[in-house]
Amino acid sequence: MKFYSPAIISSKQNLVFGHGVNAVWNDVIARHMRSKGEKIQYFCPSWNHQGKRVNNLDKGELEQQIERLEKSMGRELACFGIAEAYTPYRDTNENSQQNAQKQFIRLLEKGFIVEQNEAYFIDLSRIYTQTQMIEHLHSAKYSPTHLKRRMSDLTKTLTGLYPISKKRRHATSIPNSSESVNPIFDLAVSPALFSEESVNYCIDGCRTLPRGTFIPFAIWSALFDKPFALNLCAHGLLNLTGELENREIGEIKKSIGNPIIDSDVLRYCALLPTNSLEDTEVNIDTLTKGKKMLYRACNLAKHLVKHYGPQQNNQQGNEEIEKMIETMQITSVIENFRDRIYELSKKIERGDKATTKDVKEYIKIIKSISPVFPSTARRIGEILNG
Repeated sequence: MKFYSPAIISSKQNLVFGHGVNAVWNDVIARHMRSKGEKIQYFCPSWNHQGKRVNNLDKGELEQQIERLEKSMGRELACFGIAEAYTPYRDTNENSQQNAQKQFIRLLEKGFIVEQNEAYFIDLSRIYTQTQMIEHLHSAKYSPTHLKRRMSDLTKTLTGLYPISKKRRHATSIPNSSESVNPIFDLAVSPALFSEESVNYCIDGCRTLPRGTFIPFAIWSALFDKPFALNLCAHGLLNLTGELENREIGEIKKSIGNPIIDSDVLRYCALLPTNSLEDTEVNIDTLTKGKKMLYRACNLAKHLVKHYGPQQNNQQGNEEIEKMIETMQITSVIENFRDRIYELSKKIERGDKATTKDVKEYIKIIKSISPVFPSTARRIGEILNG
């Protein structure tokens, strides 16, 4: 399975906190699939060399800027507990540009790209009628689920010609033209992600779905009549507002006050808003809720060990939670975990004794939630082992 997580760069050329939303869920799926023996290729960061915000740099300065941003993002990922190896992808090399030119000409020859007044456009109406693109959109898994309707609606509103060329410095040139290839085209056919064979792709979308996700679906359908991605997540951006405005992630972690689970609290904040495409605030209240939930899960482990002794986590996980992860029901995963933890915790607070069934179910839940909250699951494992 191949994963792609796009980087979000601010107008000041800084990494935006919202990137954590994309990276964390990809990390959740990757951890989960690896535990089942799947081979995972995780491409992050995925920088576009033609970005508008670095258009004034020469090629040497551009490479230095990208390298600086990669190091910055590496530090940001560490805050979320994402330290596993990933494949860095750049489309600045010559092979990448030659590949983009090759696929561009291929679509031009097939009639799916047309030229008008020296500009180039992808003919969406022709793709709809001559390929199975609409079926490809319907067959993908979406999170949140209402994205399926939104993507389907785009086939009715995005008709006719869509611009696929730009005049941009550093962008892939179009042979015998003053125009350059639109960066979204380079992304859709990048060597890191692109494959003529059937591959399961999981990508993150954003609120600019027409540019970021819908057009790659059209490009792949036109080239091979197959889906660009079998899975699609779209997230709201996380804005640092209110009490956390203009503060670095490192400072936010200090607000949590527990180095054992601080990365998981940030993961909670990142994943929580994915039920909406609206901007979502990250504030003290959100951090407190995540911290409270994870602390309660850890305290439950201490209580169970006290009354039942050390426990071995060698049983199967909770099938319901694992199914939610596989089908990318992100918000439901957290809500299910929270409800189960609070239900057992309140039962004990009422004075009722936890049963052996409760203990087994708790261990199953912790095992299944480990891709989402790895630090917490690891700490609970240490507690349960005595």
